[in-house]
Amino acid sequence: MLFPWCNLRHVPNEGQRETYGATIADAIIEHFEENDPVGLEEVLAESPVVELPEEMML
Repeated sequence: MLFPWCNLRHVPNEGQRETYGATIADAIIEHFEENDPVGLEEVLAESPVVELPEEMML
């Protein structure tokens, strides 16, 4: 996500934004796994399924 109201010295490119977003998402999931596994299950049960683009598949 770009924030046009901020004058950043570093503006991440699209690949970096994807990496940063995945890192943040992983940290949030890890926090829930350690601190609120029941809450995590509830959130995941209500979350939409998002398909992974083919170019990101291993």
